[in-house]
Amino acid sequence: MSNQRKIEPLNPAERDWVTEELGNAQRLVKQFSPVDEGARMTPGVLDRVFKQAYESNPNDSDHGNAVINAVGIAFGQYLVDELGYEWVMVTDEHGCEIAVVALPGTANVLVFPPNLVAKRWVSGTTDFLWYVYQGIEEDLVMFRQERHQ
Repeated sequence: MSNQRKIEPLNPAERDWVTEELGNAQRLVKQFSPVDEGARMTPGVLDRVFKQAYESNPNDSDHGNAVINAVGIAFGQYLVDELGYEWVMVTDEHGCEIAVVALPGTANVLVFPPNLVAKRWVSGTTDFLWYVYQGIEEDLVMFRQERHQ
C-alpha cells in the first residue's frame, strides 16, 4: 500500500456511531460528574469525567475502551462545534481511523480524538483536554492566518 493518506467523509454507519458515542458520553457525565449533567460537554467537563472514570477502574479494558471512545468522540464534537472541524475517516498504510479535520483540502489540520484520549488512558494522564483544546485552537488560528497571507 502506498504512503498516500486518504481523507473521506463519514459514511452513514460511522455517523451513527458518532451519535451513539455522544449519547454514551452523556451517560458517563451522569455517572462520573453528576454536577455537570445537562451541561455542555466542554473540555473541562470531559476532563472531570475522564479523571473520575479512569480512577474508578483503570485496569478494566472494556471500561477503558468505552470511556476512550465516548470522551474522544465528545471532544471531537466540541472541535466540530467550536472550531469548524469536520468528521472524517482517514485511511493510510496503517489502516483507517476516525478523525476531525479543519481546513480540508488545504492545510488538512487533523486531530484523532479517540486516539488522543487512548494515549492518556494508557499513560494515566488526566486533566489534559482543556490544555489540548487550547493548543489546537492556537494552531488553527495560526494556520488560518498563514493561509490568508
